[in-house]
Amino acid sequence: MPSRKFNRTKVFVSYSRQDTAWLERLRVHLKPLQRDLEIDIWDDSKIEPGKKWKEEIASAINSTKVAVLLVSANFLASDFIATGEVPPLLNAAQQDGAIIVPLILSPSRFTKTEIADFESINDPADPLVNMTWGRQEEVLDQLASFIENAFTVSASNKTSAQPERISTVPEARKKTKSPQDIPQLNTLIADIKEQLEETFWERGVADIATQIAATILMEGLQAIAQKAHPKRLARDLLQCLERVSTQISESSKPLAEKDVSKFLQVHSGDKEVADLLSEAISKVGWGGPVVIEPGRETEIEIVPGLKFDRGYLAPEFITDHENRRVVFDSPYILITEKRILSSFEVLKLGASNETKYEKFVVIAGDIEQAALTNVIAWNQKFVVVRAPGYGDRRKEMLKDIGVLTGGTVILSEDERQLGDVAVNELGRAKKVIIDEYDTTIVDGQGANHLLASRVQEIKTAIEITTSDYDREKFTERLGKLVAGVAVVRSGGRTDAERQKRTRLFEWLLRLYYGAIQDGVVPAEHLALVNAATHLREFSLSDEEQMANSILALALETPLQRMVEGLGRSGEETLLSIRSAQKQKKNQNVGYYGDDDSFVDLVKAAVVLPKGNVLAPVEAAVRFAADKLGSTRYTEDLVRQFSAFSDEQ
Repeated sequence: MPSRKFNRTKVFVSYSRQDTAWLERLRVHLKPLQRDLEIDIWDDSKIEPGKKWKEEIASAINSTKVAVLLVSANFLASDFIATGEVPPLLNAAQQDGAIIVPLILSPSRFTKTEIADFESINDPADPLVNMTWGRQEEVLDQLASFIENAFTVSASNKTSAQPERISTVPEARKKTKSPQDIPQLNTLIADIKEQLEETFWERGVADIATQIAATILMEGLQAIAQKAHPKRLARDLLQCLERVSTQISESSKPLAEKDVSKFLQVHSGDKEVADLLSEAISKVGWGGPVVIEPGRETEIEIVPGLKFDRGYLAPEFITDHENRRVVFDSPYILITEKRILSSFEVLKLGASNETKYEKFVVIAGDIEQAALTNVIAWNQKFVVVRAPGYGDRRKEMLKDIGVLTGGTVILSEDERQLGDVAVNELGRAKKVIIDEYDTTIVDGQGANHLLASRVQEIKTAIEITTSDYDREKFTERLGKLVAGVAVVRSGGRTDAERQKRTRLFEWLLRLYYGAIQDGVVPAEHLALVNAATHLREFSLSDEEQMANSILALALETPLQRMVEGLGRSGEETLLSIRSAQKQKKNQNVGYYGDDDSFVDLVKAAVVLPKGNVLAPVEAAVRFAADKLGSTRYTEDLVRQFSAFSDEQ
């Protein structure tokens, strides 16, 4: 091989302008070499204005001993590669004794380019951007060591040989489909999965949370095995979670009324179901009460009723565990503004022969904790709900409920005890449904003429009031009484078909209420990917950056798993999403699996309530951080990860 003359440039680095931060990190690792070996480093930012860049590049490559190519999608799309003129210069330099070292920064089509023949120092399937901060630093250290070796070994050694590829797959990620190969990791994931399934009764939500938690645990245990401090790592993960929560919350937008039908159709895949539920919503108004029941025929019925924003006081009251709510058919309803001091005042209502088999809904100003505990123990015969509103408005709202149900309202100024209330003074309704936040009274059994009189009374109050605030509250109460409750009966030929359709209606209704309460964010896991992008924009200390990188990687996992299930590459899909977002300057562009296309998910109504996205993330990170914080660095932990790595 002919001798090669090295002039000014001994290490040449080429990169894309978007990857400047990577260049700076590489410079930090090469700085000791510049001091100890007097190595000159040249990159194309040194090309002076007015100079012909191709000639400058050619001159630099001609005087290079080691050329490091920082490969990203932007780099491969740059003139450096795209013109087709530079790769032959690199080939010629290699034949003349130079060493060409590609370093894969981010997902790219490196293997389909003219420089693919040069052996990259890390596996293209595992770019640096997917690694934790600590692992990135390790790879950059290894690259620096390789360059140092190239300058210090004798000419008889492999100074012109390409580097042996460094395995850049973190040990805990090399076999993510089989985490059971690490016993400690498998145990932790199983524990967290159980916790998440108890927290989120919808299987899909629990699965997403488990995927996020599993990635955090795999990366976190890998970091601890490399002597990261467990408690600091857990603390930093929770700080990163705050950034994610803020970003997702700020990105949420209200669901427009005009998009409701499309939103329901996207999630149901059934136009008939979506249209029927949309019709029911339109009949009772935006956010009005809708109740789903199985029936012989699919139909909508509007019945007297209302919904107010108070839920059950304790989860022990729940009767419908699948939907986490209380459902009482034909209950008696005690309506009082008073504070319940003793459980005797309530339990006495169900002690007579007339009522011993009945259910009771207690709407009260408040209840003592000891009394609540005793009522809870009464075998789901009672449920207690705080009265809606405050002050005089509370009195009037309770009177509305009294008229609707035919019950007598016991006010604070009434001297008699609640235990003395007669059965015929209690309200009745065909059904009462209570979840964590709301109470819906369906088909109240009050007299129609009294209800009409109450409606007219409120209309008169609206006309004579001079207060805008009072007018708004009167109008709100009027709307609740007049609109009633939409009962959607989901029909079907068999009981199984009716039950299946009922569950679909109920699930869609929960999505709808969640959307109007919290706002919506892009679905198909795009909101998580956008949050990961947001995290990667932060420049933090090494320890904080490690947690930041772990969480960003975890947030990308659900989308990658989803598209892999559709036969696509997770990495390439992520790259395509970010490229499309940048090109269209729109962060709502994501992958829509139903159409196998990249579209504006918000415009297409492919959205989810913010809470459905944020809640599983918060639970997954908190559970995983708790496990990592209590982990200890042990020889057994290191051995487990080493064995896992050796099997690959």
